[in-house]
Amino acid sequence: MADRKSWLEMVLKRKTFNDSPIKVIAIEDASGVVGKGENYLSEIERVKGTVLLGSGKTKKVSLIIKNQHVTEQMKKMSLELGVFVREIIMYRDILPKMEDLLAEIKDTEDIMWGRCYDYRLYDQLVFEDLNV
Repeated sequence: MADRKSWLEMVLKRKTFNDSPIKVIAIEDASGVVGKGENYLSEIERVKGTVLLGSGKTKKVSLIIKNQHVTEQMKKMSLELGVFVREIIMYRDILPKMEDLLAEIKDTEDIMWGRCYDYRLYDQLVFEDLNV
């Protein structure tokens, strides 16, 4: 669990927040997001925790983590199809450009997608949790 806390701190520190997180105090929950067999090429979980901010205040955070499927056959198929690479390109390159275009026409009220906070090429994506 300590490794996961360190990793979560690193992910949150990379992103710019109004009041930067400096330490993950606790990971309170990690649970599946979709039912078994509903997401074929990956496993998705929700991680909730408490973060200490630079101001000394604490804040609850919730992230969605999408991992490469653990079975070798599914992992191989996902790599051959380039699923994670395409998804990373979408969240890293295309959606930020779409967000810029929406800002140009002053349509910034509701973004239609979750922001990607971090990724590990080929096997992991970390998103903001839109259900919070």
